[in-house]
Amino acid sequence: MNQHPTTQYATDVVYGKILACKWEILACKRHLRDLERQNTAEFPYVFDETRANRIFDYFKLCRHVRGAFSGDAIELDDWQKFDLGSIFGWVRADSGKRRFKTAYIRVARGNTKSTMMSGVANYGMTGDAFYPPGHIELAKYEMKPEVVCGAVDKEQAKIVWDDAKDMALGSPDILKRLRVQKTKISHKTRGGELKRLSKDTKNKDGGAPCIIIIDEYHAHPTDLVKRVTSSGKGKRSQCLEFIITTAGEDAENKPCKIEDDTVKKILSGELPSETYFGVIREIDDEDDPHDEKCWIKANPIFRNKNEYSQELYNTVKEEHDLAFGSGDPSKIREWMIKRVNRWQVGSENKYMSGCMDKWKSL
Repeated sequence: MNQHPTTQYATDVVYGKILACKWEILACKRHLRDLERQNTAEFPYVFDETRANRIFDYFKLCRHVRGAFSGDAIELDDWQKFDLGSIFGWVRADSGKRRFKTAYIRVARGNTKSTMMSGVANYGMTGDAFYPPGHIELAKYEMKPEVVCGAVDKEQAKIVWDDAKDMALGSPDILKRLRVQKTKISHKTRGGELKRLSKDTKNKDGGAPCIIIIDEYHAHPTDLVKRVTSSGKGKRSQCLEFIITTAGEDAENKPCKIEDDTVKKILSGELPSETYFGVIREIDDEDDPHDEKCWIKANPIFRNKNEYSQELYNTVKEEHDLAFGSGDPSKIREWMIKRVNRWQVGSENKYMSGCMDKWKSL
């Protein structure tokens, strides 16, 4: 029996066919466990494959906007189908409104986070809908759809916005629906707007977003942008806050690390939550960072045998050899954060940063 790609990936991870870290395994176990109890009195949600397939099909309309594959149609990897399939496929059994109100994904640098977020941004503006499970003919769309790209500063916020703009311009089927101007993206018939928001934005009104994208949350020194965008939640039928990030430094002071710890509590069952999706991809505590075989846990894109994944792997290997060969703590710290997605305590700019682990142990 063929399983849906979202469920097949979860099964392969849980049964060890795909090498994954502890937290990704727990995320996959959660999906399989929820399938067994769906549409019950205590769990009024179902996994609607048509809703998961809807965003899969949408990405087939999207084109890469940078790198060796620029102009080519985007093909989602199996891990991306698990993430997006889970986030958009789980819905309320009665209305079909989205189950998850918040989604948190942490994966190492270079694993096409911006591409995925740009596609989600355009989907929120054009393809996002809800309907009773399985009844696509009853689909309802938000009028004046509003998607917010939130980031630590205006340059970071502009990355996802610009990529979404370029993706729309380069994807004929999307361009039919969007009005793309130099500084504004809106739906041709339903209005709305794809917005940028950062600490530099003068008017920080949370608005009434359908989808909120918070990019590289690890770089945010405070939760200001997240608080502003969250203030607009609840004004739409199925608002989704989508956080995507890598690990970072100064873990003891970053709001992202607090969010990260919350996700781990949800995945471990310590903190019950039916409306928060989370998946973390990092090397495990017991893994040797010099063991190249474990790098795939933080870099699922390494499973691909294409030019991009091979080039990224070579870069990670070269940076590893240089960082550890030099013995430079700052290079080692940066490699651990960006390439195997492990949080680092303290920072190079802080007094006592090198001994914070010992300080905490006391």
